[in-house]
Amino acid sequence: MKKIVCCILLIITASSVALAQNIIWQDDFNGNQNWSEFEYKKQGSAFVKDGVLTIKCEENNSFISKCRTNLNGSRSFSIQVDALSKSGLKEDVFFGLVVNYLDRKNYTVFAIEKGFAYFVECKNGLVVREDYDLIKNTKAKSFTLELRKNGNRVVFVVNGEETLDLDQVDVFTSTIGLYVKGKAEVAFDNMIIKQ
Repeated sequence: MKKIVCCILLIITASSVALAQNIIWQDDFNGNQNWSEFEYKKQGSAFVKDGVLTIKCEENNSFISKCRTNLNGSRSFSIQVDALSKSGLKEDVFFGLVVNYLDRKNYTVFAIEKGFAYFVECKNGLVVREDYDLIKNTKAKSFTLELRKNGNRVVFVVNGEETLDLDQVDVFTSTIGLYVKGKAEVAFDNMIIKQ
């Protein structure tokens, strides 16, 4: 009887761990997941080719490519994506993840720049909240970016290093995006959402 109870507890524990780690959405950019473009200013482009989504942007411009997923923002989740910047990290060049995308005036960005990780929340075209933290490994060209949400707390992870750890961040839409600002070309791949 003891073995049966232990076995049942093990199965229940394994099931709850598996539920917390289920992949609910992913994109390796080898097909079309209906990514669409939003040009903040007119000089930029996004295209899927050779298994990556590449965003090119010109100086002083921002570009977001977005996609609707089955993310439930009220529950805990993680979003992970690989990013390759041909020029590495530079000052005044930002790239990263977008959540809460409603339109060109309403979205939340988690991005990196040379030496820093940034959080910017825009509502009605205005920055209503922002934060930043230092990051290591600024000479790299390849990055794994991850958002981890648990309750209203969000942690931004860059190449395994936890950077921004923020309270009271609501995620209320299933639309996510990839973001580039400044003169850069960034290739994104292997996006995975777990919930």
